[in-house]
Amino acid sequence: GKAKGSGYAFNAFVAGANIEKMSERDKKPLFYETYLLEKNVCGYLTDIPSPGRHKGKNVFAFVDGHAKAIGGSASN
Repeated sequence: GKAKGSGYAFNAFVAGANIEKMSERDKKPLFYETYLLEKNVCGYLTDIPSPGRHKGKNVFAFVDGHAKAIGGSASN
């Protein structure tokens, strides 16, 4: 979607999961940038701004605690 505004969404794919037991926590987004402007957005990584908001990239916060600006989308 087009970047008309900005916000962050919680990744619904990890909702209810025990993140301590989750594999590949460094590759699974916990929060990500979204073009949806509602409060408390919980999405399936289909609402990521394209092009990215920061020089073609979007910011993702991963389950292991690190954040990274990456182009395109991230895996679930």
